[in-house]
Amino acid sequence: LELREEYLTTALAEANRSLRLGDAPLALVQFRTILELLPNSVEAVRGVVESEFRTGRLTPERIKEYRTLQRGDDPTGLYAYQYGLALSY
Repeated sequence: LELREEYLTTALAEANRSLRLGDAPLALVQFRTILELLPNSVEAVRGVVESEFRTGRLTPERIKEYRTLQRGDDPTGLYAYQYGLALSY
């Protein structure tokens, strides 16, 4: 478990670095991979939404998808956060 947490910390740092350096397509792939391993990662959700925005993938249709997700089963509130964040762009 400790090794997994260390990997995720490193992976998040690398994804944020890719985003900072302007490689939003790579960052998007990295953040999505992190979410597969840690679906409740607020930082990864934030990175996905920002990467989608920077790559032009945060379309009105995508925002509607986020709205649909947050209306469903959302025990952690993460979908509501994702939807609200998407609206802020």
